[in-house]
Amino acid sequence: MAKKPSTAVRIQKRHTIELPIKLSQEQMVDKGQNLARVFDELRNLESEHDAMKKSMKEDVALLETERNTLVSQIQRGVERRLTEVEDVIDLGAGLWRRRIAASGEVVEERPITEEERQAEMALDAPQVN
Repeated sequence: MAKKPSTAVRIQKRHTIELPIKLSQEQMVDKGQNLARVFDELRNLESEHDAMKKSMKEDVALLETERNTLVSQIQRGVERRLTEVEDVIDLGAGLWRRRIAASGEVVEERPITEEERQAEMALDAPQVN
């Protein structure tokens, strides 16, 4: 008698492939929660990024201002500083002068006004009691 072909099922090969599998309700909820978390993290990251960009812009602006100040000082050969000065009236020369207190260097000079002349003369007048 001839052997009948076998009708039994046999696994020929086992391997993994990607297939579309319908998500369960629980899996959908989990995915939704994960999506919400990712949105929050993105929003936070974007806020941090914006804050860093703003901070960097401020840092760049400060450095640019300092650079421009230094360039200007080097080009002109001078810088502006708070300096103690004396305002002096010289009646003999008829001049008002502003000079640096530490060095006596005159930095500004002009003829005295009549009001300044009168005020100085009143201070020099003898006091009568």
